[in-house]
Amino acid sequence: MFLQEKILDINQRLEILENVKNIVIWGAGIHTVKMYEMTNLISYSIKNIVDMDEKKQGKKYFGFIVQNPKKGIDWQNVNAVVISVHGKEKTITEMLVNELGFSGQIIILYGPDEQKAFYCLFDKEDSLFCHVGDYENWVRTIRNRLNVKQWISKEFNYIPTKDEVKKERGEVSKIVVGILHCQETSYNMIRSLYDAFESDSSCMPTVILQGKGYTNHYQALETQMKENEMRYEFDYNCADRKFDVLIVHHVQLQPTDDVKTIISNSVLKVAVPIGVISYNVQGLNADNIRSYQATDICCEKSIYEKTPQDIRKEFHCYVTGNPKFDCIYDAYRHNVKIPTKFEKLLSPEIKKIILWTTDHKTNNQLCTSDVAFDLYASAAFNYINKHQDVGLIFRPYSTYIRELIRDGLMSEEQVDYFKNYCQESSNIVWDDEPDYSASYSMADAIIADAGCGIICSALPMMKPMGITLRWDMDVSNILGRNREILENHYLIRTEAEMLSFFGMVMEGKDPNFDKRKIICEKYVTHFDGKNGERIKNIIKEELHKRECHKDGCGK
Repeated sequence: MFLQEKILDINQRLEILENVKNIVIWGAGIHTVKMYEMTNLISYSIKNIVDMDEKKQGKKYFGFIVQNPKKGIDWQNVNAVVISVHGKEKTITEMLVNELGFSGQIIILYGPDEQKAFYCLFDKEDSLFCHVGDYENWVRTIRNRLNVKQWISKEFNYIPTKDEVKKERGEVSKIVVGILHCQETSYNMIRSLYDAFESDSSCMPTVILQGKGYTNHYQALETQMKENEMRYEFDYNCADRKFDVLIVHHVQLQPTDDVKTIISNSVLKVAVPIGVISYNVQGLNADNIRSYQATDICCEKSIYEKTPQDIRKEFHCYVTGNPKFDCIYDAYRHNVKIPTKFEKLLSPEIKKIILWTTDHKTNNQLCTSDVAFDLYASAAFNYINKHQDVGLIFRPYSTYIRELIRDGLMSEEQVDYFKNYCQESSNIVWDDEPDYSASYSMADAIIADAGCGIICSALPMMKPMGITLRWDMDVSNILGRNREILENHYLIRTEAEMLSFFGMVMEGKDPNFDKRKIICEKYVTHFDGKNGERIKNIIKEELHKRECHKDGCGK
């Protein structure tokens, strides 16, 4: 059996874990590492990892503390166990049933005649030779077939990867990853990918700031990087740099000359579309992706499903989930730091907190259909003033205020007064944090403009959302062919409907909850905080395939 065949077999065995809530993995060794890396195990609801090895117990492993199966687990409340120890399935099963009294599902990954752990099997695509003779061990096989000279290893029983060859020779170098960044609002997405590569000792990520020709806000982007201690470069300073990987999000924007040079100097170009949904019928726009010379695409399932078959064949398309959901997942679990200025909303007097976020203007007209803040601001802020038991987080789109000043609709003095008003209020916060994690975590409900990306990104939070519309707005084309997302929120066309939404939230009602849950499952691939890690693993695998194809290494 080849590696790919066994991975498929394991994934099929794991499918029984769908919707199972409390899963324990037995085994904190290399087998589980490879399971996390190469199978779908990471997508299930793992709650604990156990191991009989006392040296491993009490130590961190993939974010878990390894438990003693005889002491640290209430087996009556465990629904399923995955035995991730090759060759000891019978012994562990007997201990679970007879000694520990476990009565749930036991997932066994191998049959009695399978002699090798899955990660020791040949890769069907990348292996350059097959075992055709009786050799003492794989060292001799390699020497006979590939004329490899000296391998110093007493326990060598698998084909070495290129990285292992380099390590043996003292030639290991890090994978240099460039992540293009041109809009402040993309920070959460950038953060997830950066952290995934930064936590991997074999990689070195750098955020490439794009300003010229796009936002012209290098300073704002740079402040974002400095405040969050992220490695960064300006696009015009790194045109001659060599990147092993280049990741692009805003594929709808044409690359500048500086970015074109970076593209030409990069080995693997990967598109990770910023959107959760596709606003057009076609899904992925092939021309946009070609402009960045991307060969690999990582996206949400709804985008993939809309993409024609011929485009899927042209590119390597992976359904990974959007990395922006990783920060949102942390917010959902309240695993975020609350900034000092938000602490006033933690007062026991405040019963509910509402997040109000805006879209932004798209041209120099006095009014556009994209933003309805001007229609509802007076009624909303008056309500908040009169109801001190309601907290409000106001988070305008990063460029919206600058556009209001630019177009003469507000002066800088008026903006400063507005900000001070929020600051001095006991129940209002002006949110200008680099990411929306704190706001998402604290909010009980959300208000947003009809074209706001938050309408899609906040779906898995399952919080009621009011959509502010201009009086005569036609919502049928706002989200392209994804109208059902809007329709299962709460549409607001008048001040009275705005106040009615406030009242509904305060009463703890959400009649569209069940409908919205169905929509969320349709549009959100993964909501587990691990999309960035998935994308990183796919990229590393693609690089490995290229290196193997070029240099003839094994796997």
